[in-house]
Amino acid sequence: MAAALAVHLGGCVADDGKRPAVGKPPANARPGTMFLAAQAFRDTNANGCLDSGLLTVYIFPPNYPRSVQIPGTFDLKLVGRGGVLIREWTLEAPGPDVAPVNAGVGPGYVIRLSLLDKEGSDQLPWQSVDILSRFTDRQGQSVEASPTSVQVGRTNP
Repeated sequence: MAAALAVHLGGCVADDGKRPAVGKPPANARPGTMFLAAQAFRDTNANGCLDSGLLTVYIFPPNYPRSVQIPGTFDLKLVGRGGVLIREWTLEAPGPDVAPVNAGVGPGYVIRLSLLDKEGSDQLPWQSVDILSRFTDRQGQSVEASPTSVQVGRTNP
């Protein structure tokens, strides 16, 4: 396996040992692919229910190897057992709950989700939920990330 990986990764560096220049991101970049990762949710109000977590999101334009930050809207849903919608958010990027970050892969966003926002409740049975995500830029082009799962609800029955 390591040998196979070494063959594929060999193209990441030029023959002279220097990495090729990536170049500047395209002007007016459009979303092509989105990657989303979620941290485990935590009990932020000490009532025994997991209620809040952070997401890290990277948006990649077509034909460019690094992520970019594009103004737009994130539509996020927590979907529980049997496809039941538990909570949904519409958040502007950048905005109060969508912070821009820079990382090794390029610029991205950190998003805070809380079941407690806007008088919400964390009083749920312990369960695995899927985070469904869509980003739409200001010109109306959308991209979705693969669903990712987190645990929410009461930790002690």
